[in-house]
Amino acid sequence: MKYSEVLILLFLSTLLILGCADDLVIDEDFMSTVDAENATLADDKAIEEVKELRRRIVEISKVGVAFGHQDATAYGMNWKHEGFPSDSDVLRVAGDYPAVIGFDLGRIEIGRRNNINGVRFSLMQELIKEAHAAGSIITLTWHARNPITGGSSWNTSGDINRILPNGDRHEIFDRDLSLVAEFMNSLIDSDGRPIPILFRPWHEMNGDWFWWGRDLLTAEEFQQLYRTTVDILTNTYDVHNVLYTYSPNCALTEEEYLHYYPGDSWVDLLGVDVYDFEDKSYLDVARTSLETIAVLGNRKNKPYAFTETGLENITEHDWWTNKLYPIIQHSGAAYTLIWRNDRSVHWFAPFENHGSVDNFLEFVGKPDILLRSDIQ
Repeated sequence: MKYSEVLILLFLSTLLILGCADDLVIDEDFMSTVDAENATLADDKAIEEVKELRRRIVEISKVGVAFGHQDATAYGMNWKHEGFPSDSDVLRVAGDYPAVIGFDLGRIEIGRRNNINGVRFSLMQELIKEAHAAGSIITLTWHARNPITGGSSWNTSGDINRILPNGDRHEIFDRDLSLVAEFMNSLIDSDGRPIPILFRPWHEMNGDWFWWGRDLLTAEEFQQLYRTTVDILTNTYDVHNVLYTYSPNCALTEEEYLHYYPGDSWVDLLGVDVYDFEDKSYLDVARTSLETIAVLGNRKNKPYAFTETGLENITEHDWWTNKLYPIIQHSGAAYTLIWRNDRSVHWFAPFENHGSVDNFLEFVGKPDILLRSDIQ
Protein backbone atom coordinates (compact mmCIF):
# COMPACT_ATOMS: atom_id res chain seq x y z
CA MET A 1 0.00 0.00 0.00
CA LYS A 2 0.99 3.59 -0.54
CA TYR A 3 0.62 6.73 1.49
CA SER A 4 -1.72 9.49 0.41
CA GLU A 5 0.92 12.11 1.10
CA VAL A 6 3.14 10.60 -1.60
CA LEU A 7 0.29 10.56 -4.10
CA ILE A 8 -0.58 14.17 -3.35
CA LEU A 9 3.05 15.23 -3.69
CA LEU A 10 3.37 13.53 -7.05
CA PHE A 11 0.17 15.13 -8.26
CA LEU A 12 1.11 18.61 -7.09
CA SER A 13 4.45 18.33 -8.87
CA THR A 14 2.57 17.65 -12.08
CA LEU A 15 0.32 20.64 -11.53
CA LEU A 16 3.38 22.85 -11.27
CA ILE A 17 4.41 21.69 -14.72
CA LEU A 18 1.03 21.57 -16.40
CA GLY A 19 -0.67 24.48 -14.68
CA CYS A 20 -3.73 22.81 -13.23
CA ALA A 21 -5.57 19.49 -13.31
CA ASP A 22 -8.02 20.75 -15.91
CA ASP A 23 -5.16 21.21 -18.37
CA LEU A 24 -4.24 17.52 -18.36
CA VAL A 25 -4.63 16.08 -21.82
CA ILE A 26 -5.61 12.43 -21.76
CA ASP A 27 -5.85 10.37 -24.92
CA GLU A 28 -9.30 8.79 -24.82
CA ASP A 29 -8.43 6.00 -27.24
CA PHE A 30 -4.94 4.78 -26.39
CA MET A 31 -5.17 1.18 -27.50
CA SER A 32 -2.26 -1.24 -27.39
CA THR A 33 -0.22 -1.79 -30.54
CA VAL A 34 2.07 -4.35 -28.88
CA ASP A 35 3.02 -7.26 -31.14
CA ALA A 36 1.72 -10.56 -29.78
CA GLU A 37 4.30 -12.69 -31.57
CA ASN A 38 7.64 -10.92 -31.72
CA ALA A 39 9.26 -10.30 -28.35
CA THR A 40 12.56 -10.68 -26.57
CA LEU A 41 11.91 -12.01 -23.07
CA ALA A 42 13.89 -11.37 -19.91
CA ASP A 43 14.53 -15.11 -19.71
CA ASP A 44 15.98 -16.36 -22.98
CA LYS A 45 15.20 -19.92 -21.83
CA ALA A 46 11.54 -19.22 -21.10
CA ILE A 47 9.31 -22.21 -21.80
CA GLU A 48 6.71 -22.17 -24.55
CA GLU A 49 3.92 -21.73 -21.99
CA VAL A 50 5.46 -18.40 -20.97
CA LYS A 51 5.55 -17.23 -24.57
CA GLU A 52 1.93 -18.29 -24.94
CA LEU A 53 1.01 -16.38 -21.77
CA ARG A 54 2.54 -13.24 -23.23
CA ARG A 55 0.63 -13.75 -26.48
CA ARG A 56 -2.54 -14.25 -24.48
CA ILE A 57 -1.99 -11.09 -22.45
CA VAL A 58 -1.40 -9.05 -25.60
CA GLU A 59 -4.52 -10.44 -27.27
CA ILE A 60 -6.59 -9.65 -24.17
CA SER A 61 -5.41 -6.05 -24.32
CA LYS A 62 -6.80 -5.75 -27.85
CA VAL A 63 -10.37 -6.50 -26.75
CA GLY A 64 -10.65 -5.27 -23.17
CA VAL A 65 -9.23 -5.24 -19.68
CA ALA A 66 -9.09 -8.40 -17.57
CA PHE A 67 -10.31 -7.84 -14.01
CA GLY A 68 -8.10 -9.12 -11.21
CA HIS A 69 -8.30 -9.53 -7.43
CA GLN A 70 -5.55 -10.30 -4.92
CA ASP A 71 -5.99 -13.52 -2.91
CA ALA A 72 -9.40 -13.89 -4.52
CA THR A 73 -9.88 -17.59 -3.77
CA ALA A 74 -7.92 -17.87 -0.52
CA TYR A 75 -10.29 -15.89 1.72
CA GLY A 76 -12.82 -13.08 1.67
CA MET A 77 -15.23 -11.17 3.83
CA ASN A 78 -16.17 -13.46 6.72
CA TRP A 79 -14.90 -16.66 5.09
CA LYS A 80 -11.70 -18.63 4.54
CA HIS A 81 -10.93 -21.36 2.05
CA GLU A 82 -12.50 -24.66 3.07
CA GLY A 83 -12.41 -26.77 -0.06
CA PHE A 84 -12.51 -27.05 -3.83
CA PRO A 85 -13.92 -25.63 -6.01
CA SER A 86 -12.77 -22.47 -4.30
CA ASP A 87 -15.03 -19.66 -3.21
CA SER A 88 -14.59 -15.99 -4.11
CA ASP A 89 -16.30 -12.73 -3.17
CA VAL A 90 -16.29 -11.78 -6.85
CA LEU A 91 -17.89 -15.13 -7.70
CA ARG A 92 -20.58 -14.64 -5.05
CA VAL A 93 -21.42 -11.21 -6.43
CA ALA A 94 -20.88 -11.57 -10.17
CA GLY A 95 -21.25 -15.29 -10.80
CA ASP A 96 -17.74 -15.61 -12.22
CA TYR A 97 -14.16 -15.59 -10.98
CA PRO A 98 -11.59 -12.86 -11.58
CA ALA A 99 -9.64 -13.24 -14.81
CA VAL A 100 -6.42 -12.45 -12.95
CA ILE A 101 -5.66 -13.69 -9.43
CA GLY A 102 -2.75 -12.43 -7.37
CA PHE A 103 -0.86 -14.15 -4.55
CA ASP A 104 2.04 -13.09 -2.32
CA LEU A 105 5.27 -14.92 -1.51
CA GLY A 106 6.09 -12.89 1.58
CA ARG A 107 7.67 -15.03 4.36
CA ILE A 108 8.60 -17.88 2.06
CA GLU A 109 12.15 -16.57 2.43
CA ILE A 110 12.15 -17.29 6.16
CA GLY A 111 10.76 -20.79 5.81
CA ARG A 112 7.29 -20.11 7.18
CA ARG A 113 4.38 -22.43 6.41
CA ASN A 114 2.01 -19.49 5.88
CA ASN A 115 2.60 -16.38 3.82
CA ILE A 116 2.40 -12.78 5.01
CA ASN A 117 -1.41 -12.88 4.72
CA GLY A 118 -1.84 -16.17 6.55
CA VAL A 119 -2.29 -18.34 3.46
CA ARG A 120 -0.49 -21.71 3.59
CA PHE A 121 1.99 -22.02 0.76
CA SER A 122 0.79 -25.57 0.16
CA LEU A 123 -2.73 -24.22 -0.30
CA MET A 124 -1.45 -21.43 -2.53
CA GLN A 125 0.09 -24.02 -4.82
CA GLU A 126 -3.27 -25.75 -5.17
CA LEU A 127 -5.14 -22.47 -5.66
CA ILE A 128 -2.74 -21.50 -8.43
CA LYS A 129 -3.16 -24.87 -10.11
CA GLU A 130 -6.94 -24.61 -9.84
CA ALA A 131 -7.07 -21.05 -11.20
CA HIS A 132 -4.70 -21.81 -14.05
CA ALA A 133 -6.63 -24.91 -15.09
CA ALA A 134 -9.85 -22.90 -15.12
CA GLY A 135 -8.38 -20.13 -17.25
CA SER A 136 -7.27 -17.34 -14.90
CA ILE A 137 -3.88 -15.64 -15.16
CA ILE A 138 -1.63 -15.77 -12.07
CA THR A 139 0.50 -12.92 -10.78
CA LEU A 140 2.86 -13.09 -7.80
CA THR A 141 4.21 -10.33 -5.58
CA TRP A 142 6.83 -10.73 -2.87
CA HIS A 143 6.67 -8.67 0.32
CA ALA A 144 10.04 -10.00 1.45
CA ARG A 145 11.55 -9.48 4.88
CA ASN A 146 14.39 -6.99 5.19
CA PRO A 147 17.44 -9.28 4.70
CA ILE A 148 19.73 -6.95 6.67
CA THR A 149 17.64 -6.25 9.78
CA GLY A 150 15.26 -9.21 9.71
CA GLY A 151 12.37 -6.76 9.88
CA SER A 152 9.33 -6.63 7.61
CA SER A 153 9.13 -5.23 4.10
CA TRP A 154 8.28 -1.89 5.69
CA ASN A 155 11.44 -1.82 7.81
CA THR A 156 13.37 0.86 5.92
CA SER A 157 16.77 0.62 7.58
CA GLY A 158 20.07 -1.10 6.93
CA ASP A 159 22.62 -1.04 4.11
CA ILE A 160 20.89 -3.01 1.37
CA ASN A 161 24.06 -2.89 -0.73
CA ARG A 162 25.29 -5.70 1.47
CA ILE A 163 22.96 -8.20 -0.27
CA LEU A 164 23.98 -7.17 -3.79
CA PRO A 165 26.74 -9.08 -5.60
CA ASN A 166 30.07 -8.71 -3.79
CA GLY A 167 28.25 -7.68 -0.61
CA ASP A 168 29.04 -9.54 2.61
CA ARG A 169 25.42 -10.77 2.93
CA HIS A 170 24.77 -11.66 -0.69
CA GLU A 171 24.55 -15.33 0.27
CA ILE A 172 21.49 -14.55 2.41
CA PHE A 173 19.77 -12.98 -0.56
CA ASP A 174 20.72 -15.91 -2.76
CA ARG A 175 19.23 -18.30 -0.20
CA ASP A 176 16.02 -16.26 -0.08
CA LEU A 177 15.73 -16.47 -3.85
CA SER A 178 16.37 -20.21 -3.76
CA LEU A 179 13.15 -20.62 -1.72
CA VAL A 180 11.22 -18.40 -4.14
CA ALA A 181 12.59 -20.51 -7.00
CA GLU A 182 11.61 -23.74 -5.27
CA PHE A 183 8.02 -22.54 -5.04
CA MET A 184 7.89 -21.35 -8.64
CA ASN A 185 9.35 -24.60 -9.91
CA SER A 186 6.74 -26.52 -7.92
CA LEU A 187 3.89 -25.03 -9.95
CA ILE A 188 2.99 -27.92 -12.24
CA ASP A 189 -0.31 -28.49 -14.00
CA SER A 190 -2.23 -31.77 -14.28
CA ASP A 191 -0.30 -32.67 -17.43
CA GLY A 192 3.03 -32.25 -15.70
CA ARG A 193 3.84 -28.96 -17.40
CA PRO A 194 5.07 -25.82 -15.58
CA ILE A 195 2.41 -23.18 -14.94
CA PRO A 196 3.37 -19.80 -16.44
CA ILE A 197 3.10 -16.85 -14.05
CA LEU A 198 3.67 -13.12 -13.86
CA PHE A 199 6.21 -12.17 -11.19
CA ARG A 200 6.29 -8.57 -9.94
CA PRO A 201 9.37 -8.21 -7.75
CA TRP A 202 10.27 -5.03 -5.85
CA HIS A 203 7.11 -3.10 -6.75
CA GLU A 204 6.59 0.58 -5.85
CA MET A 205 10.33 1.12 -5.59
CA ASN A 206 9.91 4.86 -6.11
CA GLY A 207 8.08 5.12 -2.79
CA ASP A 208 9.64 5.29 0.66
CA TRP A 209 7.65 2.56 2.42
CA PHE A 210 9.62 -0.59 1.45
CA TRP A 211 13.24 -1.47 2.18
CA TRP A 212 13.85 -1.71 -1.58
CA GLY A 213 12.53 1.84 -2.02
CA ARG A 214 14.10 5.21 -2.63
CA ASP A 215 15.26 5.80 0.96
CA LEU A 216 17.71 2.87 0.94
CA LEU A 217 18.60 2.34 -2.72
CA THR A 218 19.67 4.68 -5.48
CA ALA A 219 18.23 4.09 -8.93
CA GLU A 220 21.42 2.29 -9.97
CA GLU A 221 21.36 0.08 -6.88
CA PHE A 222 17.71 -0.80 -7.41
CA GLN A 223 18.43 -1.71 -11.02
CA GLN A 224 21.17 -4.03 -9.80
CA LEU A 225 18.78 -5.59 -7.27
CA TYR A 226 16.17 -6.24 -9.96
CA ARG A 227 18.66 -7.62 -12.49
CA THR A 228 20.29 -9.80 -9.87
CA THR A 229 16.88 -11.21 -8.93
CA VAL A 230 16.09 -12.16 -12.52
CA ASP A 231 19.60 -13.50 -13.12
CA ILE A 232 19.67 -15.74 -10.04
CA LEU A 233 16.18 -17.13 -10.61
CA THR A 234 16.80 -17.94 -14.27
CA ASN A 235 20.47 -18.88 -14.38
CA THR A 236 21.17 -20.28 -10.92
CA TYR A 237 17.87 -21.93 -10.05
CA ASP A 238 16.47 -22.67 -13.53
CA VAL A 239 13.15 -20.86 -13.14
CA HIS A 240 11.81 -20.57 -16.68
CA ASN A 241 8.03 -20.24 -16.19
CA VAL A 242 7.98 -16.51 -15.44
CA LEU A 243 7.22 -13.20 -17.14
CA TYR A 244 8.82 -10.35 -15.18
CA THR A 245 6.85 -7.19 -14.35
CA TYR A 246 8.18 -3.76 -13.41
CA SER A 247 5.67 -1.60 -11.50
CA PRO A 248 6.42 1.73 -9.81
CA ASN A 249 3.91 3.70 -7.79
CA CYS A 250 2.42 6.31 -10.13
CA ALA A 251 4.11 7.44 -13.33
CA LEU A 252 3.22 10.99 -14.30
CA THR A 253 6.04 11.28 -16.83
CA GLU A 254 8.22 8.91 -18.83
CA GLU A 255 11.26 10.19 -16.98
CA GLU A 256 9.67 9.36 -13.63
CA TYR A 257 8.63 5.90 -14.78
CA LEU A 258 12.04 5.00 -16.17
CA HIS A 259 14.10 6.39 -13.28
CA TYR A 260 14.49 2.94 -11.68
CA TYR A 261 13.90 0.91 -14.85
CA PRO A 262 16.39 -1.99 -15.09
CA GLY A 263 16.33 -2.09 -18.90
CA ASP A 264 14.27 -3.62 -21.66
CA SER A 265 16.14 -6.91 -21.57
CA TRP A 266 15.09 -7.47 -17.94
CA VAL A 267 11.37 -6.64 -18.11
CA ASP A 268 8.49 -8.37 -19.90
CA LEU A 269 5.47 -6.37 -18.76
CA LEU A 270 5.11 -2.74 -17.68
CA GLY A 271 2.87 -2.02 -14.72
CA VAL A 272 1.90 0.83 -12.45
CA ASP A 273 0.23 0.98 -9.03
CA VAL A 274 -2.12 3.84 -8.09
CA TYR A 275 -4.62 3.78 -5.21
CA ASP A 276 -7.56 6.06 -4.60
CA PHE A 277 -7.11 7.91 -1.32
CA GLU A 278 -10.18 10.09 -1.86
CA ASP A 279 -8.00 13.18 -2.28
CA LYS A 280 -9.49 14.11 -5.68
CA SER A 281 -6.26 13.42 -7.55
CA TYR A 282 -6.89 9.75 -8.32
CA LEU A 283 -8.56 10.15 -11.72
CA ASP A 284 -5.87 12.40 -13.12
CA VAL A 285 -2.91 10.59 -11.59
CA ALA A 286 -4.15 7.12 -12.57
CA ARG A 287 -5.12 8.05 -16.11
CA THR A 288 -1.89 9.95 -16.70
CA SER A 289 0.09 7.01 -15.30
CA LEU A 290 -1.65 4.57 -17.62
CA GLU A 291 -1.08 6.87 -20.58
CA THR A 292 2.61 7.03 -19.68
CA ILE A 293 3.03 3.25 -19.66
CA ALA A 294 0.88 2.94 -22.79
CA VAL A 295 3.31 5.18 -24.68
CA LEU A 296 6.30 3.26 -23.34
CA GLY A 297 4.71 -0.16 -23.81
CA ASN A 298 3.84 0.50 -27.43
CA ARG A 299 7.30 1.96 -28.07
CA LYS A 300 9.12 -0.92 -26.37
CA ASN A 301 6.73 -3.64 -27.59
CA LYS A 302 5.82 -4.65 -24.05
CA PRO A 303 2.29 -5.28 -22.77
CA TYR A 304 1.23 -3.15 -19.83
CA ALA A 305 -1.24 -3.33 -16.97
CA PHE A 306 -2.78 -1.47 -14.02
CA THR A 307 -1.03 -3.78 -11.59
CA GLU A 308 -2.55 -2.51 -8.31
CA THR A 309 -5.41 -0.18 -7.54
CA GLY A 310 -8.49 0.19 -5.41
CA LEU A 311 -10.47 2.32 -2.99
CA GLU A 312 -10.22 0.92 0.52
CA ASN A 313 -13.64 -0.27 1.73
CA ILE A 314 -15.26 1.14 -1.45
CA THR A 315 -16.69 4.16 0.34
CA GLU A 316 -18.00 5.50 -2.98
CA HIS A 317 -20.63 3.05 -4.18
CA ASP A 318 -20.39 4.20 -7.80
CA TRP A 319 -16.60 3.94 -7.81
CA TRP A 320 -16.52 1.12 -10.37
CA THR A 321 -18.22 3.00 -13.19
CA ASN A 322 -17.49 6.55 -12.07
CA LYS A 323 -13.74 6.19 -11.51
CA LEU A 324 -12.16 2.84 -12.37
CA TYR A 325 -13.91 2.33 -15.69
CA PRO A 326 -13.12 5.79 -17.12
CA ILE A 327 -9.48 5.22 -16.18
CA ILE A 328 -9.03 1.83 -17.86
CA GLN A 329 -11.47 2.17 -20.76
CA HIS A 330 -9.55 2.38 -24.06
CA SER A 331 -6.27 2.34 -22.12
CA GLY A 332 -4.84 -0.74 -23.80
CA ALA A 333 -4.02 -2.16 -20.36
CA ALA A 334 -4.15 -5.95 -20.33
CA TYR A 335 -5.54 -6.14 -16.80
CA THR A 336 -6.35 -4.23 -13.65
CA LEU A 337 -5.95 -5.79 -10.21
CA ILE A 338 -7.60 -4.57 -7.02
CA TRP A 339 -6.19 -5.47 -3.64
CA ARG A 340 -7.44 -8.09 -1.21
CA ASN A 341 -10.46 -8.47 1.06
CA ASP A 342 -8.57 -8.84 4.30
CA ARG A 343 -10.82 -7.78 7.16
CA SER A 344 -13.68 -5.46 8.05
CA VAL A 345 -11.44 -2.38 7.99
CA HIS A 346 -9.32 -3.25 4.93
CA TRP A 347 -10.93 -4.60 1.78
CA PHE A 348 -11.24 -3.65 -1.88
CA ALA A 349 -13.67 -5.97 -3.70
CA PRO A 350 -17.45 -5.95 -3.30
CA PHE A 351 -19.11 -8.73 -1.35
CA GLU A 352 -22.65 -9.86 -0.85
CA ASN A 353 -25.04 -7.12 0.28
CA HIS A 354 -22.48 -4.34 0.04
CA GLY A 355 -23.80 -1.05 -1.32
CA SER A 356 -21.55 -1.08 -4.39
CA VAL A 357 -22.74 -4.47 -5.70
CA ASP A 358 -25.15 -3.07 -8.28
CA ASN A 359 -22.54 -0.67 -9.60
CA PHE A 360 -19.94 -3.44 -9.73
CA LEU A 361 -22.33 -5.59 -11.74
CA GLU A 362 -22.80 -2.71 -14.15
CA PHE A 363 -19.01 -2.42 -14.37
CA VAL A 364 -18.27 -6.10 -15.07
CA GLY A 365 -21.25 -6.21 -17.41
CA LYS A 366 -19.50 -3.90 -19.84
CA PRO A 367 -18.22 -5.80 -22.88
CA ASP A 368 -14.62 -4.68 -22.41
CA ILE A 369 -14.35 -5.72 -18.73
CA LEU A 370 -13.32 -9.35 -18.70
CA LEU A 371 -13.80 -11.99 -16.02
CA ARG A 372 -12.47 -15.54 -16.16
CA SER A 373 -15.05 -16.92 -18.56
CA ASP A 374 -14.40 -13.99 -20.91
CA ILE A 375 -10.71 -14.86 -21.38
CA GLN A 376 -11.02 -18.64 -21.61
